[in-house]
Parts: sequence; structure tokens; C-alpha cells
Amino acid sequence: MTATTITEMAPAKVNLYLRICGRRDDGYHLLDSAVIFTAFGDQISLTPATTDSLTITGAFASTLNDEYAVDSDTSNSNPTPNLPTQNLCMRALTAFRDAGGNIAPIAITLDKQIPVGAGLGGGSADAAAMLRALNAYADKPVTATTLEAIAARLGADVPACLRAHTLRMTGIGDQITALTLADDKISDADNAAAMPVSILLANPLIPLATKDVFTHLDNNGHGSAGDISQLAAPALARIGNDLADTAIRLVPEIASLLRLLQQQRGCQIAAMSGSGASCFALFDTATACHHAEAILRKSGIWAKATHII
Repeated sequence: MTATTITEMAPAKVNLYLRICGRRDDGYHLLDSAVIFTAFGDQISLTPATTDSLTITGAFASTLNDEYAVDSDTSNSNPTPNLPTQNLCMRALTAFRDAGGNIAPIAITLDKQIPVGAGLGGGSADAAAMLRALNAYADKPVTATTLEAIAARLGADVPACLRAHTLRMTGIGDQITALTLADDKISDADNAAAMPVSILLANPLIPLATKDVFTHLDNNGHGSAGDISQLAAPALARIGNDLADTAIRLVPEIASLLRLLQQQRGCQIAAMSGSGASCFALFDTATACHHAEAILRKSGIWAKATHII
């Protein structure tokens, strides 16, 4: 085992568009979505220890819901260690060992910066980052195929988050193909790498469970988006989100947030991510994106200016 701490980023996931393409007999909805990841996210750290433990710190340590099994009294200054195994990070550790990964006891620190229940893939991103960190840290790692199989068992979004690069999800989210944004095909004036796409994440800090959105969904969706291989990020966002109307009925503040984002200077398009309640806006420049972040924060709205990776 590595004798020092290893860290792994858990980037926030954003659905640029999300189409409903039908429903299987078992109740699962068929989806079509372009997914990107951002330079902003949570962080997982692993350190050698005498017994396994999990400590959660960060801006949203105190607001993790029952899915993460965190004591409601947790705060940034008083993190809660040794959380139960239903926490996704601890479940990932157990599953990794069960699959043949050999790793001695570790102290896990989860720096929680992504809002909880936000539609930004926070829990799935954490589980995926945990798997990547474990495989890099282990005395005996598992194969890439095994790691992907573990991810699929942990949650529908975990395989996509395991890859953590721009992709297209179809099926029930289990069919994943790589995707290159048209934005990334355009080089800057110096013929260097394409400039990153600036994106502002925003959330009304009202948790919205994916299950609740799908339970109240009363439309059949618009079906597949077709060929998207030549589309840039703004064009993909304009395809729309078939869950947005339902999410807005459950959390009307989403509509107000979208209007506020659209009013910001330099905003190309604003939309809701996944099942909500988080929204995003794509901007002409990083400067405009950061300016909008400041305006939203002054209004008491959680906002984070970042870029697509």
C-alpha cells in the first residue's frame, strides 16, 4: 500500500439535455442524455489507518441526507467519522474488497462541496471517485472491467461518473458512449487546445429526489435526440430536459432560478440538470460567468462558476 495520502476528484455531473425515450416493463425509464463533467466537485482522500473510517467535511457535510447516513449534527468543524456502511463511499469499499481488491484499513475523507440532492451526481461522483482512488491505492487492484461492474451495482449514474468525461448515456443510463463537444473541436488563436466552456452551476438549496420526479412524471418525453455528434454545448442544452416541467411543479423556485440565469450578461443558454433542482448556464466568457456567480450569491443563491473538463 501507498504510505501517503492519495486524493481523487469527484467532478460534478451535468446533463446538458435529457430526453425520455420510453419505459420498460420493470418501470425503469429509457433515457437519452449528453453528460459533461466540471472542474468543480467533491474530493476523496485516502490515508493509511488501523481501521476503516469515513470523515465528511466541506460546505455540505451537514446537509447530507439519509442516503449518505450522516448524523444531522455534523458540521464543518465537527466532522463525523466511522459512518455506517450504507454510505456510498463505504459501500464502494466493501464492494471493492468483495470483488478481489486487496487494500488494508484506510481513513477516508470526503470533502463535500456539491449540494446534496441537487441533480449534479454528487453521491454517484463520490462513489466513482472512491473506486478510482481504491484501485490506485490497493496492494492488489482489480481490472477495469471489474471496476465498471462494481460501479454499475452501486448506482445507475456511477458508471458514467467513473469515466468522468463527456459522454452520451442511453438505455436506463447503462449504455455509455464517448462524446466530443463541437466546442472542443475549435482551437484558439494560438492553435492550442480549445478554450474550456464556462459554465455556472446554481441551486436553490431545495433537495429534490430523483424518485419523486419520476413518480410524478406525466409525459412520455420527446424520444431520442438523434445525431448529436456535431453539436456544441449550447446546442445540446437547447434540446431540452423532459423532466423540467415536473421538477418545476415540485419545486417552483427552479423556474425563478432559470429566469435569473437567463438574464445574466453573456448567458448563452440556461437549463436544469438531470432531475433538478440544480440549473446551469453556459457563458460566452469566464469573466461573464464569474460576474454572474457574484450576482447570484448576493441574491442568496448557491452558485459556482467553473468550466467543462
